[in-house]
Amino acid sequence: MNTLMLKKLMAEGIGTAWLVLGGCGSAVLAAAFPEVGIGLLGVSLAFGLTVVTMAYAIGPISGCHLNPAVTIGLMVAGKHPKSEVFPYIFAQSVGGIIGAGILYMIATGKADASIGGFATNGYGEHSPGGYTALAGFVTEFIATAFFLFVILGSTNKLAPSGFAPLSIGLCLTLIHLFTIPITNTSVNPARSLGPALFLGGFALKQLWLFWLAPIMGAALGSYVYKYIYSESGKHIEEKTRKPVEEIIQPPRSLGQSMRKIITPLLSLLLIIYSTVSQAGLLFEPAVGYNFTSKTRLQKNYNSGDGIGYGGRLGYISGTFQLGFD
Repeated sequence: MNTLMLKKLMAEGIGTAWLVLGGCGSAVLAAAFPEVGIGLLGVSLAFGLTVVTMAYAIGPISGCHLNPAVTIGLMVAGKHPKSEVFPYIFAQSVGGIIGAGILYMIATGKADASIGGFATNGYGEHSPGGYTALAGFVTEFIATAFFLFVILGSTNKLAPSGFAPLSIGLCLTLIHLFTIPITNTSVNPARSLGPALFLGGFALKQLWLFWLAPIMGAALGSYVYKYIYSESGKHIEEKTRKPVEEIIQPPRSLGQSMRKIITPLLSLLLIIYSTVSQAGLLFEPAVGYNFTSKTRLQKNYNSGDGIGYGGRLGYISGTFQLGFD
């Protein structure tokens, strides 16, 4: 095994441990904490945030799969080499077990400790909402299919650059929001494996569903993605590629993207404020803001108490006199 591959596997193990510790830990330790428990919404956000944070941390090293179903789905889509699939799954499984082990040590670290269901996945009487195995299977299958579709679409070269971790993390959050009552949400065999090993019993007996359904769903999502972005559909791609690129214009950085969103909003607020102020509904203007076609905001001091700012905000230019006495 070469050094690069070892680093990839270490990154996947660390990332998956973080996902289990942060996601399952929020459910075991914080969801029902007296008076300040984070509840279902908090747990959903926690799982999404583990993916977002690790995507930025280890994405450049291993791709930040953290999930055997994701690895298999990426292989099906031709985005991951077959030779690395089993090593990745092994590393993710070990990471999930380590994360669950750390959580178990923490959760049992007080006199009256009770781990309850230990954030394991289940169906039937072990489903949070009492849903059947069929309902659980369909949920995990469809949710993972959509998850892979979002992952592949978000990382496509036509998608806005720099936003894939946010899109993927928010997708996982959304999945948790509606599937926690059904299966306690897996869409990740490694996430299910770790807690199940420490709880035992029904969790191990029902573990098959939370490996089979996500993997099958991931394959479906990948096949759908491949069809939509298929090379065999070049006539579609040729018609759509140029307009999409012209409209999206992927930003070079997250900061640049945020400026493109914020500056038009600021311009709109200034126009509204100016209109209301000059209509006599607010104070009389005393401080002036002058927006010209310059590309950068420049501060300069005018006569009197007025302060002028020259610059261009978004797509709006002109002169506005705003302020108050």
